[in-house]
Amino acid sequence: MALSIGDPNPLGINNTAWKGGAMQTASIADELGHLKHHVKYPASRSQVVATCNNMSDVSEANRDWFSKNLPEGTYKSPTEIMGALLTKV
Repeated sequence: MALSIGDPNPLGINNTAWKGGAMQTASIADELGHLKHHVKYPASRSQVVATCNNMSDVSEANRDWFSKNLPEGTYKSPTEIMGALLTKV
């Protein structure tokens, strides 16, 4: 995947967090905060997805993308989850 300077969506993310070519930083920070503070680790994929699906402040589009793209496994930290998801974008 090649990234180009000035690309309004360099990771190809197709969700409601992208508005007018700019990612809503607060949305990313909120969602990362959920992974950091609301998931009890170690956690299986199903536990992480269930926790995220209960977060009403995360958009339905983001919850759907997350549940479709998080690989099976047991995660020891939010960093492991992010690493697994980065392979999907």
